[in-house]
Amino acid sequence: MSILESLLFTSGEPLSEETLVKASGATAVEVKQALAELKQRYEEENSGLTLFEHDNNYQILSKALNQAYVQKLVSGVFEEKLTPTAMECLTIVAYRGPLGRSQIDLIRGVNSGYILHQLVLRGLVERRSDPNRGNAFLYSITANYLKHLGLSSINELPHYEEYHTKDLQALLTDMTNTQPETIEAIE
Repeated sequence: MSILESLLFTSGEPLSEETLVKASGATAVEVKQALAELKQRYEEENSGLTLFEHDNNYQILSKALNQAYVQKLVSGVFEEKLTPTAMECLTIVAYRGPLGRSQIDLIRGVNSGYILHQLVLRGLVERRSDPNRGNAFLYSITANYLKHLGLSSINELPHYEEYHTKDLQALLTDMTNTQPETIEAIE
């Protein structure tokens, strides 16, 4: 149960039973039982969390009872400037999208789930189901983001074609070999 709770918390997105079985190393029966126990524990305890299930996909969410407080926190996020980390993530999505969170995590080297969620809430990034993988999502920038930049097309981003079409491994190699003064000139 502890492992599943950690996986669901870290993901920030719904996970299928199949994904939880693979990630935890447990059997499908063990995962089902642990999820039922986790759901029951959240219902019995004075917890602010609940286990949400839809079509055999599970996600840890805040309880509806606390919605007003969560909304206050989230609305504060919209009033703040984007952090450098959020800008980095947004840039990756703009130049390489549509792409999955695992690809973004690979490029950044850290979990991007929370930042992507914030960018989706702000309307800068959109998330849609990956047609090739039923339990995964693809992220791309929105028309609102382009409007904010004063662009009518993604192709108008500086060096877009070069970065969008370049092989990811070659791009990462180039980035690690770029001298600091070159990076500053690009910015």
